[in-house]
Amino acid sequence: MSNIRNPITNEKEIYSIAHSEYTGWNIALLVSEQQLLGPLNNFTKKIAMVSFAILLLAISLSYLAAKRITKPIARMHATMKSTNLVGITSHTHLELNSGLNELDRLQLAFNKMSERLKESMDQLLMSQLQELQAKMLALQSQMNPHFLYNTLTTISIMAEENMNEQIVIMIENLSMMLRYISADNSSLVPLETELAYTEKYLECIKIRHKQNVLYTFELADDMKNIPVPRLIIQPLVENSLKYSSKLLPPWTIKVRGYQENDQWFVEVTDNGPGFDQSAIAEFTNRIREIEQTGIIPGLQLDGMGLLNIYLRLKISYSTDLYMQTINLPDGGAKVIVGGKR
Repeated sequence: MSNIRNPITNEKEIYSIAHSEYTGWNIALLVSEQQLLGPLNNFTKKIAMVSFAILLLAISLSYLAAKRITKPIARMHATMKSTNLVGITSHTHLELNSGLNELDRLQLAFNKMSERLKESMDQLLMSQLQELQAKMLALQSQMNPHFLYNTLTTISIMAEENMNEQIVIMIENLSMMLRYISADNSSLVPLETELAYTEKYLECIKIRHKQNVLYTFELADDMKNIPVPRLIIQPLVENSLKYSSKLLPPWTIKVRGYQENDQWFVEVTDNGPGFDQSAIAEFTNRIREIEQTGIIPGLQLDGMGLLNIYLRLKISYSTDLYMQTINLPDGGAKVIVGGKR
């Protein structure tokens, strides 16, 4: 069997020659290659088409099956990714209804976990709120016992000397201060009210020390109604007088309020010896520790130090608080506190 090309049609043809012993003839068979192999080629093409169709069907079925699984998983993943401690209390549970028991049960378990986490967060937030309120009240209820003792002693001495006018002023100021401290309607008060309380305190001090105490207040009119934490300025003044009295009088206290952009600031300046560097370092380290851990420590109940004032600002303003202690180059110290309006 051999291949030849037909000189007329130019097609490939297959021929074969056989000799018959019976007749003595030579028999030649000539057939077109396309005619001979055509059925086989057609069969091969049909097999290829069927195979391709089966493969395409298998891929489609696999895609549909995978999509039925991956789509619910993707929705679950998106729900879990969007879940956070801020929004979990208002998070709406996702119902998959995927038709796959395993995935539906997994989603149900996640929903139940979210509910339990929400309950735990609500309880934690409530506990923290109650703790902060208790700390605020504890700070608010503090009053330097030495100041109260000295004031009562001063009133007793003035009574012996028949200083009735000064006694009336002292008692009225002390009464106003006690009402201010014991008020529990709000932890925030207008800045003007806080400064009025501070001025009553200084009036009591001045009655006792006369011209040895000098003080001034400077506050813009548009700052009077700014809400500030109760008992945030007077402890600064008290602290300034405590250290200034270590030097010879007169002891000068200056209170000034001002604004920059959306921040309010109040600075208390004295002419005392200034802050000890070790005390400033310890105060700075305590603040850094609070900022890093986010844990508000227990309050110091033996007086309102600078740390307690910082804690009051922290509770009210969080990261928007401002507090700075400065030793002045010519002597004395300045404390600046502030927050966002």
